[in-house]
Amino acid sequence: MKFCTSVFMLLVFLGTTAANCSKSDKKSDDTNNGDNTTVEAGLLKGRVIDTKGQPVAGVKVYAGHTAYYNTNVIAVTDANGYYKMNVANPGGTWLVHAELQRQYNGQTYSFYVYADNADPVTSSAGGVRNLTWKLSGAVPGSNNSKIGAKVAYYDNSPTYIKGEEIELTLVPEGPLVDGTTGQNVVGRATASFSMQGTAVGSGLDDVPFGRYRISARYIPENGGTPQKMAIRLRDTGAYGETAVISFDEYNIGKHIVEVETKYVP
Repeated sequence: MKFCTSVFMLLVFLGTTAANCSKSDKKSDDTNNGDNTTVEAGLLKGRVIDTKGQPVAGVKVYAGHTAYYNTNVIAVTDANGYYKMNVANPGGTWLVHAELQRQYNGQTYSFYVYADNADPVTSSAGGVRNLTWKLSGAVPGSNNSKIGAKVAYYDNSPTYIKGEEIELTLVPEGPLVDGTTGQNVVGRATASFSMQGTAVGSGLDDVPFGRYRISARYIPENGGTPQKMAIRLRDTGAYGETAVISFDEYNIGKHIVEVETKYVP
């Protein structure tokens, strides 16, 4: 029951802080971060790092009250990735997450950064919540939500082909959005997902954000010889053996690309 309650509160918090700051938002008065490892009553503090363990500066960290709607405290990480905020008033419990923006291929994208510990912090006790900017993996405190981007596919073959029979391969074209070197992503187009509550079919889920060259193969479930499929961005241009894809942002911290496949014997 405790786990379910934490997940519910996290989802409510993310929904309320995704909007622009309201009059209920306040910036922390604690500009000198000082000791960010010792728990102190009334204070919420910690550090934001990337997957290489390097500090991430200029990240907006939000603490959202779990009982009072749209009551948030905001802090910005310093040059060493540290933040500190006063959560003494109103009393109660607070959940924390962060948002950052990055330029990539000439566009600006937003990303959520999640606390390593998804449990709420109590005002009276205070707490330390460190956050790590990740491009893939499970959202802490959730059942099955993923951090990474989505590749939705739509098959236009003359005969029906199951998602289990379509293999998608993504090869990175340059570094990922966080500057790291990406790895090839290979998987069957079976992950089901929706976009803003509307089902968009299936494909690959939890793909690290970057620019990729994508290809597809038809692998018959009866054990037949795998065959190349034609592929393109959805409703864009001609089919080819490969296509270069970049992700679109359909909500804060949510990214997707849609492709079409076709196999003609």
